[in-house]
Amino acid sequence: ESAFNDFLLENAYVAKGRCDAPEKCWKCNGKPCNEHYHLMICYQSPKTINTAMSFFRQRFNNYKNIYEHHKSKASSYMISDILALADPYYRLPGSKLPISLAMSNPDAYVKLKDSIIDIIELTDDDNLQPAKELIERYRSRKLYKRVTEQPVSSNVAWTQELWQMDEEKIVRDILEQSDSYMNLNSSDIIVDKMEMHFGMKEENPVSHMRFLPKSLLIETRNKPEDLPVAIKVDESNYECDTSKSYLQRSIRVFYKKLDGDGIVSKHLKDCFNALVERVKSECTQDSYDDTASLSDSVVDFGANINVCTQSPTKSDVEESPFVSNTKKRRMNGFGETLFKSAIDRLDQRHR
Repeated sequence: ESAFNDFLLENAYVAKGRCDAPEKCWKCNGKPCNEHYHLMICYQSPKTINTAMSFFRQRFNNYKNIYEHHKSKASSYMISDILALADPYYRLPGSKLPISLAMSNPDAYVKLKDSIIDIIELTDDDNLQPAKELIERYRSRKLYKRVTEQPVSSNVAWTQELWQMDEEKIVRDILEQSDSYMNLNSSDIIVDKMEMHFGMKEENPVSHMRFLPKSLLIETRNKPEDLPVAIKVDESNYECDTSKSYLQRSIRVFYKKLDGDGIVSKHLKDCFNALVERVKSECTQDSYDDTASLSDSVVDFGANINVCTQSPTKSDVEESPFVSNTKKRRMNGFGETLFKSAIDRLDQRHR
């Protein structure tokens, strides 16, 4: 990624470019930008297009393999819980503020560093014992366990319905599916909505960049008012480097407590899968109801109905010089049979 950064910094130019969102732009003040051009960073086309796309793809890969990896996320949740357990009892050095209020005091805030975990661990206070036990577990890498993960697709309705549910409701629904003897509590479960993208949600970030051909680069040395106009580059010019999707989402469920034999984790996964099946069934039923209502709206199947198939028409067969007379009779009869069968099915469905 550093190599990409250096390349994009060293090959950046300044030129004019049309505003993408004048209604949100502080320079445009909501006015149309058809006659106004902002000073924008641009790059040589087509030299840097592939490099720019590689940069954003590397960003996505970093999130996928490092920042949003389930082990990294589990560690992050554990550290948050450590600080939450220590917050009521621990006070920052040089102040009487808890950790959660450190931002109200600049002197206290600048002292809040990664070493806070070590300081909590070494502080002699019995009230901090739960936090210390979680620190010990964190250091031994007994992290919160990811028990299941459900991908969310923009093209699948029931996954979108699941994504729209808030985390608290998902936890409640999981507990409703759970057996009482498992003694699961809402505080034992974490529902994490993971979202990764190339930098602009579902949009291609390169399509928002501006580029100049090599012949106009010399004009970037002009005065601001005489700078060349950089333009967007159509995706068809680099379609082999584009992605089918620029946004990836999933819902992950973590279990906080230690589960050596994995029984609770498996039960929790089954409960979540039951919720998924319920949401899927509800969405399928809604889709079926919509289809049925469309079928009910069809009121007339007249003799002039047009049926479009991939089979050749009667006239096509008769006029073809490559089909024998015997074969023509067979194909005409087969086509008429298909047509009559289709009309019968439509008539029965209407009734």
